[in-house]
Amino acid sequence: MLLPFAAVSEDQALTTTNRPPPFARGTINKLDQYHKTLSILPRSGDAEEDFLWTARTVIYLGPERLTADKLRPGDEIAIRHQTDADGKRLIVRMKVYREGIPRTALDKTEP
Repeated sequence: MLLPFAAVSEDQALTTTNRPPPFARGTINKLDQYHKTLSILPRSGDAEEDFLWTARTVIYLGPERLTADKLRPGDEIAIRHQTDADGKRLIVRMKVYREGIPRTALDKTEP
């Protein structure tokens, strides 16, 4: 069985491969529980970035699920996000890193 093949111009190939991935990592700088927004200072040193979380956002602290009310400024986070039609960046998944908390279930140490 033959599948149709669509030729892609060089310009199209460049624009699709050069898009930044929908990931961000940094430290929570501002946190607004009422509006469900947060701003992070990226690890790269770039300008502050704003994000919005929803009821469908999944948040982890180490191997455990976390609710948004447990977030605090200064937390190191990694975010997977998507952009909606209005240009807002919605957090799909967030991983929170804190000192002394294992990053995964495999990192748990024996007492």
